[in-house]
Amino acid sequence: MKPFIIASACGLLMAAGAQADDSSLAALALADEAAVESAAPKAWRLQIDGAAGYQNRDDGQSRYWRGSEQFSLDSGLTDTLRLVFRDRLDHLDTAGLTGHHTMNTWQEGYLNWQPVEGLALDAGRINIRNGVATGYSPTDWFRDGATRVVTDIDPTSLRQNRQGSVMLNGQWLWDSGAVSLLWSPRLSQESSTASFSADLGSTNNQHRGQLSYSPQINDRLKPQFLALFSEDEALQTGVNLSLLLNDNTTLYAEWAGGKQQDQWDKAWQRDTAGHFRSQLAVGGTFTSASKISLTAEYQYNEAAPDRDEWEKLRALPPAMQAAYSGYLVRSQEIATREGIFFFFNWQDSLMDKLDVNAMVRLDQVNDSNLYWGEFRYHFTRWDTSVQWQHYSPGKDTLYGAAPFDTQLNLLFTLYL
Repeated sequence: MKPFIIASACGLLMAAGAQADDSSLAALALADEAAVESAAPKAWRLQIDGAAGYQNRDDGQSRYWRGSEQFSLDSGLTDTLRLVFRDRLDHLDTAGLTGHHTMNTWQEGYLNWQPVEGLALDAGRINIRNGVATGYSPTDWFRDGATRVVTDIDPTSLRQNRQGSVMLNGQWLWDSGAVSLLWSPRLSQESSTASFSADLGSTNNQHRGQLSYSPQINDRLKPQFLALFSEDEALQTGVNLSLLLNDNTTLYAEWAGGKQQDQWDKAWQRDTAGHFRSQLAVGGTFTSASKISLTAEYQYNEAAPDRDEWEKLRALPPAMQAAYSGYLVRSQEIATREGIFFFFNWQDSLMDKLDVNAMVRLDQVNDSNLYWGEFRYHFTRWDTSVQWQHYSPGKDTLYGAAPFDTQLNLLFTLYL
């Protein structure tokens, strides 16, 4: 049944690609022309965030405070050599939970060399972000261990603010496609929670290599085929498909599969035999003329517990449950077999410069839900926003062990 679902999703995308109208090509051409005419960005950027709010817990309310500084540099050293550096420093104070602590995340730092047209070589710490899905990306293999601190549960923010892996990466582009090959060596097997640690043990704890191929079919349908080689796991393969159906609608499918252990065996470090497991995300995004965008996504992970296995998990000792929760934080995997994800964005909504964002995660195994919403107003050099987050837990559901069920924050962001 599962291969049939995957094949049907891919077939739907291929069939829809044959029916897409030519107006989407004109839209892409206009977008390309606009990109050429836009002003070149400055070499460095500094973003300063401040957030304050409260968290509602079983034993009452507690205050929450965070300050962050994020620095990025993208500078051409010569005509063919470019330096990229990104670093984020977070100061957090959560009364009654973890207290005050500071965490620095060295996100990226690498050299990009383009000796000839179509060839690019990168060396250093790079945040590789595979995948076309929005809420859950099965082929985003380099996310494991990359998140040092979670300050925002928006999936886009999580992908951007994590630390990269040290690697060598080569890309070759030509008229009919592109191929990429990377090698990420083992540098340390000890992760670190020290404030200013490079934490290479979280991102480079094993030898890994990745090969990807992206054929150029047309401007509407974009496939990508990937393979991950690692010393600790069997070969993992993946496929990404994105389809521009028309001016307003994009469909996508993302699949990964390979021989691996179940997630709770990984969490408990059990030496068990692996089996072929599939992960899948299928969805689409619709954007209206009034700047409203809605994404709906189905998520599936065969290595995660189903309903019966979840009941067994909840009956285990608290230490084993905590180990599984810790694994989920490190790996950024979905906790159970199936889920549904929605993301809503409305730019210039009730007034100019006011954006409305909302996210919903509906777990289909233990009936737990996550709700997140934001009002964000853009000034010339800074933003202000109000964010609300709520878990619908119950003690035996996914969020039953969460330290709070509701959080309300007021945020300020300055761009320099």
